[in-house]
Amino acid sequence: MQNSGDTLAKSRRPKEQHKNLHLSGFARDFSYLINQVSLCTEYPIEPKPYQLFPQIYACFFLLFLLLSGCGRFARQSVEQPTPSEVEIVRSTPTLTQNSPTPVISTKTVTQPIISPTSTPELYTVQEGDTILSIAAAFHRATANIQAINGLINPQSLTVGQVLVIPPADKVTVSGVLTATPLPLAVQSIHFEADASGALWCLGEVLNHNNVSLSEVQVEATLIDHQGVILTRSTAFTQLSVVAPTEAVPFIIQFSDPPESFAQYQVMVIAATPFVERHRAYLDFEALTTQGNFITVSQYRIEGRLHNRGRHDAQDVRLVAVAYNEKQEIIAQRQAEVEVTRFKAKANIGFTIDLTIGNSTVDHYRILAQGLRIE
Repeated sequence: MQNSGDTLAKSRRPKEQHKNLHLSGFARDFSYLINQVSLCTEYPIEPKPYQLFPQIYACFFLLFLLLSGCGRFARQSVEQPTPSEVEIVRSTPTLTQNSPTPVISTKTVTQPIISPTSTPELYTVQEGDTILSIAAAFHRATANIQAINGLINPQSLTVGQVLVIPPADKVTVSGVLTATPLPLAVQSIHFEADASGALWCLGEVLNHNNVSLSEVQVEATLIDHQGVILTRSTAFTQLSVVAPTEAVPFIIQFSDPPESFAQYQVMVIAATPFVERHRAYLDFEALTTQGNFITVSQYRIEGRLHNRGRHDAQDVRLVAVAYNEKQEIIAQRQAEVEVTRFKAKANIGFTIDLTIGNSTVDHYRILAQGLRIE
């Protein structure tokens, strides 16, 4: 049997141990539970089952703390630097470029040579100009000049107006000549040389259509025996308008013709429909005409010209045309009627002399046109 002193000492031991517990947190709780367990083992008397309940609870609680403490011990706090303690170093990248040293070429660059005919010319309309005279001066088709300048009415030219002259058509030297035929026929062709060495191509344009045509341009081409083009030239008809079923003459000059040519081609290359609102006036008729040779080579035609229309006219032009027995035109001439105002229903006399070579005149015709006075 234990003495009272040992019992009192054992009873004070927990109190002393509690007084010595100065740990905090988990260490203090852990020490307390160890002491409680050790106290339970010091009882000399076997405890009853109900007396072990506190110790059992303490063991489970101790196990719980151990398990939860393992997780706490594994998590160690890591001091994260504050933004003020982080030094941000920004480095500016240096771009290194391998820039090659420019090499200056000493090679001479040949610029393309532009032919003057490849660029359209500009022409300023002068007093008295017509689309016919401009086209003839530049050896261009009136249709081409109208098309490039957007001229619907060729009679609407004004002084100072700038026109674009299209480039000349290229001449293809070939034995085969191709062209888009117009609804006009070229007939009564005759070639005549004069004393100056010039060569003349005479003929007329017949209008097959039921509408009148104006600004009719004709081209004549001379070709050698191998089919190579030697030269070509153009001209307009002697009168501005070619009425339906009517034939109007033309004459084309070759100022520097070849010594000889084997064949030729004559064709109409341009024409425009005649607009009735134009001032062209066609109501004339030749009356009581007669023709005679006054010299070996001079043939004179005399007569009277009648204005059969209901309008007065001005700038009236006459054209006399002589034919041989082959129906070829051997001579033609244009003349103006010497009157300022040709009254409606009036008559006026005229005289025209033609130069006839070695041909004989079979018959002749007189044509006339003018401008209507409003």
